[in-house]
Amino acid sequence: MTTIGAIERVRGVRHWAALGAGPLPAVRTNLDRLTDRGITGVVVPQVLTPPWATLGVAAACSDLELATGIALAFVRSPLETATAALDLDRLSGGRFTLGLGSSIRAWNVDRYGVAYDRPVARLRELVGLVRRLVSADEQSSVGRFEGEFYSLDLRGVTLQPPVGARVPVSLAPLRAPMTQLAAELADGILGHPIWSPRWITTEVADAVERGLARAGRSRHEVRITAWLRVIVTDDRAQGLTDAKAGLPFYVLPQYDSYFVDHGLGDDAAAVQRAVAGGAPPAAQAAAVSDALADTLVLVGTLDEVAERIAPVLDVVDDLCLSVPPGIPGERARAYDAALAALLPGAASPLR
Repeated sequence: MTTIGAIERVRGVRHWAALGAGPLPAVRTNLDRLTDRGITGVVVPQVLTPPWATLGVAAACSDLELATGIALAFVRSPLETATAALDLDRLSGGRFTLGLGSSIRAWNVDRYGVAYDRPVARLRELVGLVRRLVSADEQSSVGRFEGEFYSLDLRGVTLQPPVGARVPVSLAPLRAPMTQLAAELADGILGHPIWSPRWITTEVADAVERGLARAGRSRHEVRITAWLRVIVTDDRAQGLTDAKAGLPFYVLPQYDSYFVDHGLGDDAAAVQRAVAGGAPPAAQAAAVSDALADTLVLVGTLDEVAERIAPVLDVVDDLCLSVPPGIPGERARAYDAALAALLPGAASPLR
């Protein structure tokens, strides 16, 4: 594959973008900017702030597809999650996908005060129930549900039907067990922002195949999106330094096996020690090794980044490319402008 071929291949797929909460004018401006770049849809993450309000603004101010990217699965009841999804589905005219994820134990137990035991089994039950609640032909048959983790009585309750046959549900896994579950049950998979290209082309591909086989499903029944952090720059040294700023947030003890599988267990432990010791953000970022940053963030020229992304497209259908968080404003804006060259709205270098 030529370098230009890689760029064109990256531009040629559907692209999503992360949309953050903020004042109404800022959200509108971002929606217009993303539309001009040829973005298909936006994902709104739940980082303390629930995603519903921002998605409501996006539904009213744009024609883009919409998704939670992600809503924390365990912090609200299945019925509340389902009715929020149905509300956004109706508001957007059927453009909404409910993205769910388990998050980590500390967030669920310490911050939200909810149970987190056996997250894969818990998510399996939750997704199965929520999918019934957002499916036109199954809503009325739920009645009284008694599961291992959830119990509810909907006898006599009439839910608003979805715009189409059902609201699509996607899952956001990191490691193989949750990826396999997503391929087995969900309509889509939104990759974790620290998925590496190697992880996608090996572990993700294998887990998806196992999940599909277990459910007797075909690959076209699950749409996979890779969320990749990208810094397009000619200054690789500065790019690697900037890539480190947002990584301590993700280098968590609960993810240790993921880093060990990449041969980066010691690198991750160094970051965790800095965080646990109360180091300031700059010192935490300095604890991130070049190897860890280069694995989790694609840093390089436009050609180099495109060449690293291209093999991922043998496994996934869509891309969500974003600049890593935590970078000072001026450089973040420059990286964002450079990233636009990989999006569908960019002019071809051949033209």
